[in-house]
Amino acid sequence: CAEVARTIGCYAAVLDSIVFTMVIPDSYDMVMALGGNAVLSGAMIGAHKFGMAWGALVYYTLLRMFPEIWRTWAKSTLLLCATFNLIGTGTYAAVAALSVNGE
Repeated sequence: CAEVARTIGCYAAVLDSIVFTMVIPDSYDMVMALGGNAVLSGAMIGAHKFGMAWGALVYYTLLRMFPEIWRTWAKSTLLLCATFNLIGTGTYAAVAALSVNGE
């Protein structure tokens, strides 16, 4: 069981790194197209990572308060996380589309 947990943890860390590095190449051009500057580009990158950290902290706190939550509410938790991921991705895509269209 420890081997499975370690494998899933490594997989999650790789996915987090991949998703984080996807924001970096586009942020400067996108922010500049929207009238921002390099500082705002860095803030956008930081906001992305802050959102990931905030979500992890919330779930960590829930796990500490309710240790069985991952067994009893696993499906609901995954659906909630997927919903927030879709909202974040949709927002990022909408802003990217606005920056391309110059609006």
